[in-house]
Amino acid sequence: MTIVERKRKAFTLTEEGKRVIRWAHDILRGITELRQDASLARQGLFGIIRIGVIPTAVHLIPLILQDIRKDAGPCASAVQVIPNEDIISKLISKEIDFGIMYTDQMPQANSFEVRTLYAEHQVLAAVDDFELPL
Repeated sequence: MTIVERKRKAFTLTEEGKRVIRWAHDILRGITELRQDASLARQGLFGIIRIGVIPTAVHLIPLILQDIRKDAGPCASAVQVIPNEDIISKLISKEIDFGIMYTDQMPQANSFEVRTLYAEHQVLAAVDDFELPL
């Protein structure tokens, strides 16, 4: 199979050569990922957990990661603060491992394993001298 055409001082890739180059790039990318994975393993880290979270729930990430590390051992994390819709699409495309979002904005809830984190109860409080409007 000819992968390079040589014409005097010019070299060009044949269609077969272009396919070989694409395969070579894929192989090199795989080697790079393998080296990164091996490096993480040497550090005692066993993968990266990819998380999508709405801005108002960022404070929950350390608590959840603490529980995950208790069960699964050391791991790294990559957190993206993004809107509900993006979390859903990234879960569908498997770009993130889990997301923290509002359930009332998640029409595909039956497509995922879902766990309620907490129910929010708010109160209105005032000092004794102030008459509450409600």
